[in-house]
Amino acid sequence: MIGLACTSILSVSTGVQSVKAESQPPLQHSQRLNDAMQPFKTIGEGTGWFYDLLANNLFDGYISTNTTTINLKSRFNSKNYAIRDSDNNSLKHFTSSNNGAPYDIDVTGLFKAGQNYYVTTSDDVGVIFSFHVVEGAELNVPTINKVTNLDTKITGTGVPGATIHLTIAGNDYNGTVNTSGNYNISLNKVYPVNSQITLYQEKDNIKSDSITATVVEADHLDGPKINTVTDQDTTVTGTATPGANVHVTVNGLNFSHIASPTGDFSINIEKKYPANTPISVYQELNGVKSDTVEVYVQLTADFIVNKIKSDANNITGSTHPNAQISIRIHDEDFSGTADGNGNFNINLQGATFAVGTEVTITSVSSEGTFTKTLQIYPRDPIIGLVFAGDDEIRGTVDPGASVTINVGGEKYQTTAGATVTVSTSINGLESDPVTTTVNLNR
Repeated sequence: MIGLACTSILSVSTGVQSVKAESQPPLQHSQRLNDAMQPFKTIGEGTGWFYDLLANNLFDGYISTNTTTINLKSRFNSKNYAIRDSDNNSLKHFTSSNNGAPYDIDVTGLFKAGQNYYVTTSDDVGVIFSFHVVEGAELNVPTINKVTNLDTKITGTGVPGATIHLTIAGNDYNGTVNTSGNYNISLNKVYPVNSQITLYQEKDNIKSDSITATVVEADHLDGPKINTVTDQDTTVTGTATPGANVHVTVNGLNFSHIASPTGDFSINIEKKYPANTPISVYQELNGVKSDTVEVYVQLTADFIVNKIKSDANNITGSTHPNAQISIRIHDEDFSGTADGNGNFNINLQGATFAVGTEVTITSVSSEGTFTKTLQIYPRDPIIGLVFAGDDEIRGTVDPGASVTINVGGEKYQTTAGATVTVSTSINGLESDPVTTTVNLNR
């Protein structure tokens, strides 16, 4: 056959990068020359290409039955081409776009696995390139665990890295399957019994079939989780099912509060109670009551956690000697042990967290279990050198921080010896102020 003086760039839209089957025979072509009078560049097993044809998007001459679009770019305007099978039957004709712009060719359902195909000029003067088609991968349907009218999360399994597309009562949610094959999708509310759920998973442009489920009546509601209450506290805090009514009983007095959309609650019990006073707590949602959780007021512990800043590498503080310290930030856990004097220093292992992130720290020892919930504060500003006559001050702070600068009581103008004070705040959380002195000479 005669090689054509045609420059073409091909890419394909496909659901999966197919793996070349070892049993497939190499494609045979006669040696041809391109328009530079040089041999064709060979990529893959015997597949001839023009010297400037980008073959990486064609997976070394192999594509799958999932391929739906071929994108071709030719330097010739309005040139006619054809896709042919190994029997030279013309399956599709197309024409290059004007000005050499890329154009898409719809090949949905055109190819059969195990067959060779060729792109030629429409008059079949020569083969421009060829490729072999292998069977495309399929994606199994995901699984879904039981969903009740009290649930604010939907869980199940799927292919690691796949995106789960979920619709419940007309509302859409998305989540990603983790490396263990599990997904956990948070809902912004609970849904009533008989709400319909539809979901499927998608990966590498391949979609699974959809499955359906129905919200069912809950027959059990877990008890709420209560943070430590000391003899200095006037509130009971913890977490419950979002939207649940949390009931607290202390010394025969009843209090209640609706848990927030994130499940947090803080209930004012009006006064302090002595150590060992029992506190009973349960939650109720949609007519379902949880078991009652009972805790006791604890003696005030010497449990001190130093301020945590956004650039912190460690969390430090003091508690009872040899206490076990556990820290939870988002979904990450850190732990350690206090020394014989009660001091602790827990390494965050390089993790960093945004200002305002909630940190829960628990100390467990023979003296009892104590929990504190804190927030991460802005880091201290870093101030560059400031010289007399400068009309700007440069430095580094947390992204999005509001910066307050005091320069010897004046703004925007510096004098030698003046003290510069910089502090930042984010959502009401303020950094410690940092000061420097204006230099006389550079």
